[in-house]
Amino acid sequence: MNRRTVLLISALLVMSQSNVYSKEISLGLNKMNENEKIEYFVAETEEEGKPITFRWAKVPADKAKTFPHLVSIFWPYTPEVNGLPSEEINKSQNLFEDAIDELETQNLGVLSLVVFGNGQKEWRWYAGDLEQWYAALNKALEKHEQYPLTIQHTEDDNWAYHKEFLAWIE
Repeated sequence: MNRRTVLLISALLVMSQSNVYSKEISLGLNKMNENEKIEYFVAETEEEGKPITFRWAKVPADKAKTFPHLVSIFWPYTPEVNGLPSEEINKSQNLFEDAIDELETQNLGVLSLVVFGNGQKEWRWYAGDLEQWYAALNKALEKHEQYPLTIQHTEDDNWAYHKEFLAWIE
């Protein structure tokens, strides 16, 4: 699988705010192009007694000007007892994510945050030209089954959503 697993390093992360607890963190690297790498981190918390997992990017500061549009993709699902999707839905979500990784490789956007658990998976992208981004998304998914997605976008040229998340998680 190609999902941000080029390099994994384990470390202990102790988080002191909100209800996020100590958890092993994985650092992954994903290439946007030959010269850039983006680091990804993982943490877990609970919501209503169910695990919620966060995977977020440490994105270079100059990307905010390149990618001013926040695109949010939501995939609701009927959770298993533990709040996570069934194995079949999880496989479909992984196929979806593998397909849209291409948008980052083409330098059309940055996957800044993935949140999943308790009946929903969310992908938060920052995109440059929305028309190009949506065209690439449709092309990446043209041979896939139709997924139960809701997609929204908004202007967020200073990456306020991502900055708020980083402040919360630290």
